[in-house]
Formats: sequence, C-alpha cells, structure tokens
Amino acid sequence: DVECIYIRRELRDLTDMDLDIYLEAFKTMAMVTTTDGKELYGSHFHHLDHFVQMHLNAASLRSHDQIHDGMGVLTQHASITSDFELS
Repeated sequence: DVECIYIRRELRDLTDMDLDIYLEAFKTMAMVTTTDGKELYGSHFHHLDHFVQMHLNAASLRSHDQIHDGMGVLTQHASITSDFELS
C-alpha cells in the first residue's frame, strides 16, 4: 500500500526555495493556456483565469456571495482552493 500525506502550509512560512517553486508554478498558470497546460502537466491543469472567473461568478455580488457568506467558506472556498492546488 502507498500512503500519501498532503499538508497545506501557510504561504508566509514557506522556505525561500519552496516559495520560489510556488511562485514559478503560479506564473506558469498565468502564462500557459489550459489546453497546453493539460498536455504538459495533466488533466487537472487550468489557466489562472479559470479560477478568477470561478471565484467572481460565485462571490462578486455582495447580496449573492456563495463563497464567503455562511457555510460557503467551508465548502465552496475549500473546493476552489483544492482545484487550484491540483492545477
């Protein structure tokens, strides 16, 4: 059996090397199209705009914020964050 332990770390606590790796990945998500990214990095890849649009669609109206109001922060925001991390 193989066990995978996934640990989310605070951005401000990353080592300089880990922060550089994270920021390079973030830059890649901003510069590589979804189509090219899926070919290069796998099926979970999405361009950064995908996540911006997803967040705006669910949270842009103060009267209809599905992410930050009530229990949405526990489910919707966690789901978007998980997809972002897989990308």
